[in-house]
Amino acid sequence: MRKDYPYYISIKPGRRSGSRGFALLITITLLAFLVLLLVSLASLTRVETQVASNNQSLSQARQNALMALNIALGQLQKYTGPDQRVTATADIASTADGTRLTAGSPAQNTTSVNGTANGLSPVSGSSIQSGTRWWTGVWGRAGASYAVPAKSIYEETPSPVLLNWLVSGNEDRTFTTDASGLIATSNADARNAAGLAPFTPGSPVNWAAAGLNPTAPADWIPGAYANLEIKSSGQKAVLLVGPGTAGTEPINGEAATERYVVAPIKNIEVPASSVPGLGSGSTSITVGRYAWWVGDEGTKASYSLADPHAGQIDPSSSDKARLRLMTASRSGIELVPDWQDYPAVNDTDAVTKVGRVIDLRQVPLLTPSITNEEQRASFHNFTRLSQGLLTDTLKGGLRKDLTHSFESSSNWNASPLKGAGIIPSPYSPDWGTSGLAPKWDWLYSFYNTNPGVVSP
Repeated sequence: MRKDYPYYISIKPGRRSGSRGFALLITITLLAFLVLLLVSLASLTRVETQVASNNQSLSQARQNALMALNIALGQLQKYTGPDQRVTATADIASTADGTRLTAGSPAQNTTSVNGTANGLSPVSGSSIQSGTRWWTGVWGRAGASYAVPAKSIYEETPSPVLLNWLVSGNEDRTFTTDASGLIATSNADARNAAGLAPFTPGSPVNWAAAGLNPTAPADWIPGAYANLEIKSSGQKAVLLVGPGTAGTEPINGEAATERYVVAPIKNIEVPASSVPGLGSGSTSITVGRYAWWVGDEGTKASYSLADPHAGQIDPSSSDKARLRLMTASRSGIELVPDWQDYPAVNDTDAVTKVGRVIDLRQVPLLTPSITNEEQRASFHNFTRLSQGLLTDTLKGGLRKDLTHSFESSSNWNASPLKGAGIIPSPYSPDWGTSGLAPKWDWLYSFYNTNPGVVSP
């Protein structure tokens, strides 16, 4: 009897199992690719986020530096803008015999003839520190309404009054002047309304707080420069002029740190409500820091000056040689130790040579015998162009050029200075029939002494 089966099974060995394995491999590969893609995107996002953060920090640092620059310029204009101001570095502090003051020592002559403090009074026994020697001070002349009234310059030596040291942290110092532009009040040495003392060159600098050994600056790590402390514990300071600018080798037994400049760090504080995400309160928060220092270029010698009449050495036959005798047209840079090969006084190519040097760091290219270390060690000595104005520090304004009046007798006869005394009559000695002395006529006569030189 035949039986029919309605169902059957067809088996093809190997085909379906192989298809399933290939699909699994494709799936795993796609998953691995997706994971790799996600990891790459995550890494890219992290890198871009870090770059954006770095750019933000860099931009903020630049804005802080720009703000510090604007503050420094404002302070410079405020204190030195009037003509009746005098600037000098703290290095003017000296011992009783006038020699250079050692760091950590008290200065002598800290008051003027009438007892006015001149800003060099010692702090904890010191008037100057390593790192503060090159701070720039600004002085004005005490007036009749000052705490210690000053008299006329013809009665006593002018009394200098410190107005400020031009470094960050001293922005709150104030002064007032009288109608003549002379100083009436100044709190440059006094505590402010908050009871805080100013930063002065005598403020102690704590090098150990930054892990820096003052005797071995060549081993310093730049990252520690902002960890210095000045005046008191916790008051941060930063190195603005260091080994890369002023060198690392001692000179005449004086450590290289004597050429460095340290400035206090000032916090930039704003209300928390002014920064998105930091709340709405009025509590001040620190959003940045800055430091600045104003260097006095006027105390340096110009290394870019050259005598256009170099080589003219016979005054009897050369007008140009006589001009060289009238006034110095250059600085004797070659007389400074280690600079003896710099273009000398009679180098006829000096104008061309020094004209190529636009930065002190290029000096070794002009004179290879001057090493980079020797060039750095002269940072506070030389500048490309030291300029100044001939101002009247007594009355203000520019000093008067008498050349036009002295050049011819007709001009002099028409001048209001003819017959007048240089010193006002109340203070000038009376020479009887000769009148008051000295007279401007004497200066006119001296100016016109031997206007020409001829060979005998």
